[in-house]
Amino acid sequence: MVRFMNPNQPMDQLLVVWCEGGADGFRLMRREPDGQLHAEHVDSRSALYDATVRLQAQLARSGWTPVGTIGLPSARRRAARSGHFHR
Repeated sequence: MVRFMNPNQPMDQLLVVWCEGGADGFRLMRREPDGQLHAEHVDSRSALYDATVRLQAQLARSGWTPVGTIGLPSARRRAARSGHFHR
């Protein structure tokens, strides 16, 4: 689950994105700040990855930022992000 915040909106207005798995594939879920729920069904992990990348790019263009990265200098974001992935 990832929470996004838009600096141009009130602090309590969060957009939440998560994934649910099932026998028929995956659903990429998004809850808007007003409570509206959106779901995109995909069949495979690679399709889920593609849908996630598209959604993240769309959110970034609209000004949404993952809550964990707000207010951190870019060098600290890179360091925090690189610690999550093994090389």
